[in-house]
Amino acid sequence: MIDSILYSLALTLGLEVLLAVVIGIKGKKDIITIIMVNCFTNPIVVCLTNLAYLAGSEFFAIGIIAILELLTFLFEGMVYSRSLEKNPIGPYFLSFGLNAFSFLMGVFIETLL
Repeated sequence: MIDSILYSLALTLGLEVLLAVVIGIKGKKDIITIIMVNCFTNPIVVCLTNLAYLAGSEFFAIGIIAILELLTFLFEGMVYSRSLEKNPIGPYFLSFGLNAFSFLMGVFIETLL
């Protein structure tokens, strides 16, 4: 499980920081905020997702993933609204965009492996 947490965190950080820079988030403090919030949320989501797959059916796990992603989106949006100095698209849109991008890229990469 530790391997999947570290792999997911590294992938998420790379993808989300890259997209944030492309969107226009360039301040050092803002990039560090994005990194730190993901270092908090990503391992929790990955760990609970892994446990959901172990504990129940795929349908159960998908429901848990949906709830976790919604909570992550809301939490990260709240942090971004209070912490980012320059955000050209708004905190919740940024949170949704970064999370959707990294989630979908993760699903895509998993289908290739």
